[in-house]
Amino acid sequence: MTYTLAVLITTCVPISIIDCRKYIVPDILVVLLFVLMVTHDLLFNRTHIPFAVLATLASFCLFFCIYRMYGGLGFGDVKLSVALGYSLGFPLEFVAFSCASILAIVYAVAFLRNKSRSFRISFAPFLSAGAVLMVLVDNAKTVSLGY
Repeated sequence: MTYTLAVLITTCVPISIIDCRKYIVPDILVVLLFVLMVTHDLLFNRTHIPFAVLATLASFCLFFCIYRMYGGLGFGDVKLSVALGYSLGFPLEFVAFSCASILAIVYAVAFLRNKSRSFRISFAPFLSAGAVLMVLVDNAKTVSLGY
């Protein structure tokens, strides 16, 4: 999991910064995240692959439906959710996405109270924070249980 954490931090921090500044999730960084995780799993962690593929498909379905039906998300967020879903695996991805949503809601309520109703929030930083948080929690759980 330390590899996962290192890859998430080195790719998600620049993704988050760019999304905050330009409201764009760079494809090259999302692809890099995905390729690094798939390569690592093929070489060292083949047992993770079925759960990761399931998580990838579930992430795409969930975020694509939100993107198409409700809007509010950009397609970059959909692509990032797919890469994060693969990285985290099933069911950690759903907990991470729930954490991301809660963090975004708290941010919107706390910091954007006095803004007009039409404001934009970059969601990639919240997706990234939820993913990193889940990896940290999963690492702490593994260490404390001795697995």
